[in-house]
Parts: sequence; structure tokens; C-alpha cells
Amino acid sequence: MVESRTDAPAGMATGSKKPLGLKTAARNRLFIRWFKQSAEPDRFTIRSASTTIEGQGFYAAIIVENRNPLLTAVTADFDQTSIFLTNKPGE
Repeated sequence: MVESRTDAPAGMATGSKKPLGLKTAARNRLFIRWFKQSAEPDRFTIRSASTTIEGQGFYAAIIVENRNPLLTAVTADFDQTSIFLTNKPGE
């Protein structure tokens, strides 16, 4: 989810001192927390990852129904991609 407003400086919401990226990341984390608490726990698999690159925060998450025949492939791909994106060069 990307937010943008033309009447505010790049990356800032009008009347807010928080960058939109921080607000979006917080909203995403709240959604995932709500979903984990409200959904049937054995029905879904949830994966999430976050990182900061060049001062910009990134947050990604997937929710996959456990009966999906590609569950293993989807979660493995997400896990591999998130490890690649969250490992900084030189670490």
C-alpha cells in the first residue's frame, strides 16, 4: 500500500509529522495483529518481514489459506525473498 498527497512535502502527510511510510507500516502491523487474533488460527498461514533501506522502511506480509495447494511453495518463496531483502550487504 503506497500513499501520496500532492499538497504535502514528499513522504509527509498534511498535518502530520510522521512520514507516510511509518503510518503505513504501523497500519499494516495492526492489521496483521488483528488478523492473527480474529481469524481461525488453523485456517491461515501468515508471514511478514520488514526492513529499512536508505532510510525508507519497507513492510511486507502475506496471508495464505492453509488448504491452498501451493502453500509450501508460496511461503518458501516469501521467506526466501524476505531473507534476501532484509539482509544488508556486508552482514
